[in-house]
Amino acid sequence: MSGNFCPNCGQRNADVRVSLRRMLMEVLDDQLSLNSALPRTVGALLFRPGHLTTEYVQGRIVRYIPPFRIYLVASLLFFIVLPWVLNVDRIADQSREQRLKAAARDSMEQVRADSVRRATRSARRTARGDTAQTPAGARKRDNGLQLNLAVKDTTHVPALLMPLNRHMLATEARLEALPTEEVMRLGMRGFLENLPTGVFLLMPVFALILKMLYFRRKRFYVEHFVFALHVHGFAFLLFTVMLLSPWTWLNPLLQVWFAIYLYWAMKRVYGQGWMRTLVKYGVLGSTYMILMLLGMAGVVLATALMM
Repeated sequence: MSGNFCPNCGQRNADVRVSLRRMLMEVLDDQLSLNSALPRTVGALLFRPGHLTTEYVQGRIVRYIPPFRIYLVASLLFFIVLPWVLNVDRIADQSREQRLKAAARDSMEQVRADSVRRATRSARRTARGDTAQTPAGARKRDNGLQLNLAVKDTTHVPALLMPLNRHMLATEARLEALPTEEVMRLGMRGFLENLPTGVFLLMPVFALILKMLYFRRKRFYVEHFVFALHVHGFAFLLFTVMLLSPWTWLNPLLQVWFAIYLYWAMKRVYGQGWMRTLVKYGVLGSTYMILMLLGMAGVVLATALMM
């Protein structure tokens, strides 16, 4: 054969007997496009809103990393950094310390209040000549903390929801046997594990909203989905920088840049006027925000069901 590729099937003419170092570099190059496409893609993704989607729709795809790969790498990076920054164990331990301090403070206040009441009752009994003592059992007070998920009994729910309610009752009974900080730790870890799936399921909805907003443009749904991949990939990279940034003043600037970025990207990709784009930008943002809140509630419910 002549050239670098087979003229019949397109296979690259490469020597398969290579060193481990070269094999690893080729894998990284194939998966992450560690070549000229990487800086070109990252630069366009971060500083040229809508450019990657426009290039993709016009067929110029070889020069850039594919959209789905951008989303996967950016989201993977974010969801690796997020648990590390949040540190569930540290939050649970701090909550436990605060709870113990609050319980000790309440206990001291209760002891002082009980002492005042006992002194008052003793003085009154002395004045009446009554020396009877209050039974020791009546002075006992339970200061323990219990978890109550407020799940209704199966007799008060529709028959269709009885299996779900029974499962929730069993979960409540299991969690009540655990310390509060352990329940918090399990809940936060489960939420972080389910969050990537929830965000990924919302992304087609984001593209569907765009499809409805621009239904007169006669664009395929896939074009809107590619735009959603690029926007979410940019958002994950931006949020990762915000999590890792040691400068508090940088986060508001990045948030403003994200708001400008989305509007600018819509203007460039769909090519409509400034005011019409602004209206659709507002509809998209408000609708997607509501759906995100519902999605997060769904993630919380799914986490509770799997605990």
